[in-house]
Amino acid sequence: MNITPFQKTNEEFKSYFNFIQPTLERTKVPSLLIDTNSLGITYTPYQNKLDDDIFKQLNFPHMKKSLYSPSSDSSSTSCSPTTLKPAATEELVNVDSIIPKKTIAVSPAASFLANFMSPPDNSFVLSNNTSPQINQHMMIDGYLLGESVGFGGFSIVRKAHHQTTGTLVAVKIINQHLMTATDKMRLERELTIWKSLHHPRITQLYKIIKTDQTCFILCDYCSEGNLLSFLNTVKKLEEEQAKKIFKEICQGVYYLHVDVKVCHKDLKLENILLSDQGHVKICDFGLAIYQNHHRYADEWVGGSLAYASPEQIKQPNPLTCPKTDIWSLGVILYALVVGALPFTDTYDLRLQQKILDAQYDVPMHLSSHLQQLIRSCLAHDTDKRCTIDQVLNSKWLKE
Repeated sequence: MNITPFQKTNEEFKSYFNFIQPTLERTKVPSLLIDTNSLGITYTPYQNKLDDDIFKQLNFPHMKKSLYSPSSDSSSTSCSPTTLKPAATEELVNVDSIIPKKTIAVSPAASFLANFMSPPDNSFVLSNNTSPQINQHMMIDGYLLGESVGFGGFSIVRKAHHQTTGTLVAVKIINQHLMTATDKMRLERELTIWKSLHHPRITQLYKIIKTDQTCFILCDYCSEGNLLSFLNTVKKLEEEQAKKIFKEICQGVYYLHVDVKVCHKDLKLENILLSDQGHVKICDFGLAIYQNHHRYADEWVGGSLAYASPEQIKQPNPLTCPKTDIWSLGVILYALVVGALPFTDTYDLRLQQKILDAQYDVPMHLSSHLQQLIRSCLAHDTDKRCTIDQVLNSKWLKE
């Protein structure tokens, strides 16, 4: 009578296994591989060992590489190049495209998942098939391109210096051939809004140069990196130090909300840059929209879930109310003084529910006025949530 392998001796079992192993290898079901490159949402796990555990969670927007190189903090007015005029200009350069043409269709659902619910792109790996053929010694409008200092969904950012004056700028190089029609529409809106902004707490756009498939944006270069990089180094700030930084952020947001009637829609640690003298500059207006306009009903919401307000999470389309930015400010303030995000979870749907339920703890060692401001920014009811004017006039910032 034949016996099964499990009834054999050890030696017999080894012999039997060696006999059937080639057959097992031939018939083994392959692992399921999903190629997300066509959706533009390639993802690589975050590897920075300096980060706190909260910055390693897979659903956090902090995994996205900073727009500028990380560094430490210091403290004045502006890092704006003195040889450039603040008013942005736009040029259409009639040169051959430097990017191979390739069309990628992205469904609204995939776009929604990539931009809001899923982990954001951390790598933007520049493959031979999709990367712009730009070398480090390329000249753009008198500026010599240098090292790469950051990445975006469709872009790479390089440091550049002027050959004559030595002025430093950041050059954002956008690969438009990877973009959908909606992406291109958002880019045009971003550039329109960004060109209109002139404030010490906003990164200044100086010039736009376009080719057939590429857009070069010359703007402020902030050598001290962003707040995420800074917090990864110092872990958390004392209230007085946090107060200085947060007040400058609020000054920039006040300009956006009150003076130009714009909602940023993507306020987060990565989008708050520090100048060479330690002053704040808000960047990245890719999701910015005008207040109280109703023309965004056919767009999918974008942004970072950990910073998203509960009312925005309930809606698939961008809300034009500035109170959504105030919620994001509350998340930033909490992170500055606590060294952690108020809403954390490794599972997106659970994190979403925590935000909807406003589940967070305010440490009791913080001053009473600071606790009050955090709760006012993170008020679930928008009618009870403070405005940017009320934030700037809060007792904590006035102390």
